[in-house]
Amino acid sequence: MISKKKVLWILCLFLWAGSLGYSSDNPVPQENQKMKKNSVFSSDNPAFDFVFDYPAIGWPVDVSEGLGYHVVYLKGPVDKEKSFTTLIEIVVKPRKDGKTAADLIQALLGRVRSWPKFKLMNQKEVRVGGRQASSLIFESEERLPMESSQAKPVAVGEQTIFFTSSDKVYRLSFHVLADRREAYVPVFEGVLKSFKFKE
Repeated sequence: MISKKKVLWILCLFLWAGSLGYSSDNPVPQENQKMKKNSVFSSDNPAFDFVFDYPAIGWPVDVSEGLGYHVVYLKGPVDKEKSFTTLIEIVVKPRKDGKTAADLIQALLGRVRSWPKFKLMNQKEVRVGGRQASSLIFESEERLPMESSQAKPVAVGEQTIFFTSSDKVYRLSFHVLADRREAYVPVFEGVLKSFKFKE
């Protein structure tokens, strides 16, 4: 049975994605290929003190903000049967407690390890935008489509990367059906490799 904490986590994610008002008929990029034609994300919002490349086709970008956070979304291919959207998100929050990227990854691991069929795929230190970062890749099981009497267990993958500055915490996340990860992970890798802080 899915825990209440995971249900809330999943609902928040899909409410964020759904609030963007995208059509599920977005052009779908070719699979197993790196970005061929790119757009560059840049914003006048001081919270988004960075730029990165993303596919010009099939991954529309939008931004959102709430109390104490700012988010950039890249909404990718949609599996209509499972009502699941491949999603990349970059969340920026104030850094208030002095926790390091490694601390934040460990806290995340502590939350998700109790999720159904949890499987740790990889945990390591990386660099993003020239800064030290901590990465976690895992899979867990969700029942999709959500809130449907026809829902079935489906393996879903996530990669989350945390890094910090003196006053901000950055969280980059990639959410994908586990059996589609290899097809779409080059897009996330392209975002990571092109991620740069403004001078």
